[in-house]
Amino acid sequence: MSAETDGVVTEETIKRAFRATEDGFSALVSEMWSTKPQIATSGSCCLVGVISQHTLFVANLGDSRAVLGRKNRDTGSIEAVQLSTEHNANVEAVRKELRDLHPDDPQIVMLRHGVWRVKGIIQVSYQLFAASSVRSVQRLWFLALSWKVALITKEKHMEGFQVLAMFLKLEFRVRQSWTKGLKLFAMPWQARLTSFIANVPWASRLQVSRSIGDIYMKNAQYNTERLNEKFRLQEPINMPILTANPSIICHHLQPNDCFLIFASDGLWEHLSNETAVEIVYNHPHAGSARRLVKAALQEAARKREMRYSDLQKIDKKVRRHFHDDITVIVLFLNHELIHRGVVQDPPISIRSAVEH
Repeated sequence: MSAETDGVVTEETIKRAFRATEDGFSALVSEMWSTKPQIATSGSCCLVGVISQHTLFVANLGDSRAVLGRKNRDTGSIEAVQLSTEHNANVEAVRKELRDLHPDDPQIVMLRHGVWRVKGIIQVSYQLFAASSVRSVQRLWFLALSWKVALITKEKHMEGFQVLAMFLKLEFRVRQSWTKGLKLFAMPWQARLTSFIANVPWASRLQVSRSIGDIYMKNAQYNTERLNEKFRLQEPINMPILTANPSIICHHLQPNDCFLIFASDGLWEHLSNETAVEIVYNHPHAGSARRLVKAALQEAARKREMRYSDLQKIDKKVRRHFHDDITVIVLFLNHELIHRGVVQDPPISIRSAVEH
């Protein structure tokens, strides 16, 4: 990211960097559209932090979050200060923004299974199992009979049986018929689980209103029959549904600002700002990001009545259906270097759930 001509980073500098990133990905989609059209459905949240002349700029697209750990000058206790704006349809202000931008589209945001979604485009997500807010649930006990007979006597398949046990503890609404579910019995357990996940039609829907990519939600050229039906919008796109315009918050750094936590929404789904800040503050700097990821996964397992050790054993290809992606960066602030304007790599801790 290049700075302004006078060498000072500004909000406009950051916005230009976001536009350049979006334009670069759009060009890639155009280049690959004829051979790999599904790339138009790829997108990402984006969270950026830049420190320039004692000012911290935090720019965000989507529902990742930046949280500052700051010491209270009076009590000496640690406080959590959120420094990012989230673009998630579950936030009332975001829904209002979308409705104001699309007054002629009554379906711009929809409440599905207790969760607000943008339009209703199906995407693969752990939300398939996040059914605490779903009413009229049914337990899939019929799956237990087949799996138990097939796996209980085969020691090498015990890990698969453990996955089944976890699966059965998770309640969610079943819209498919029991007959269709029974057809899965003849398949190996891994294929059975994957097939069931892939064929639940309401599995998850887009929640963020801003992102890098997701070009099919921004350009009518890519909302065509070449896309998988579950992504394609029935009505034409007259204006972009999603945008890549970041929300930017500026914070003048203070001596009692201790550290910053940058993390994807998978962390904040399970940890509050205050809990995350306390974990970092009360332990050594080294391994801070790892501790946050572990704490979030432990909470994810608890919510699903699973053991943390069992959650760790689940294949990475399936893990996404039990918890969302988790990526964490913890940055410790060195105010002496900031004051001197020295460019030097600060103490930093990075971790993701995939590496955990």
